[in-house]
Amino acid sequence: MSLIWTICGAGRGVGKTTVALKLCELLPESIYVKHGHGILKSGKSENFFNNLKELQSFIESSERTCKHIIVESNVFAKLCRSDIIIYLDGIVGKTHFRNDAGKLMAIADINIDMDSDTVSWKKALASIINSEITSNAICDLLLSQKQYLFSDKKSKA
Repeated sequence: MSLIWTICGAGRGVGKTTVALKLCELLPESIYVKHGHGILKSGKSENFFNNLKELQSFIESSERTCKHIIVESNVFAKLCRSDIIIYLDGIVGKTHFRNDAGKLMAIADINIDMDSDTVSWKKALASIINSEITSNAICDLLLSQKQYLFSDKKSKA
């Protein structure tokens, strides 16, 4: 059975795709799939779905062949059918926050925001990742994204 990871966020430009693709690099036998609006853009994920039923069907068929399925989808996150949900917060004054950002943050197992830390992330990962090396690599990735998102804000504080 696969572990299903869902990446969601406060709005555009918070790094959902970056985190999802880097997770795929870190996790063995993983696949990336995106659910969203619009059309498939050249050079982007071939596993792109507008339709939630098609996304769920793709996930079900991939569970037999992949250890990790990384799903980038705010809608799928709200279904709570993932083994772990990672939420990327936005920057006040820069991010156009989704109406449901608070709900996404509340259901996430891991939040990447100004106040989050690797201790809480490791606790969330402990139940699904049995390798300390992999857990540390994931935390490094999340810390890097946090620093990217909030470094300007930290220096002004």
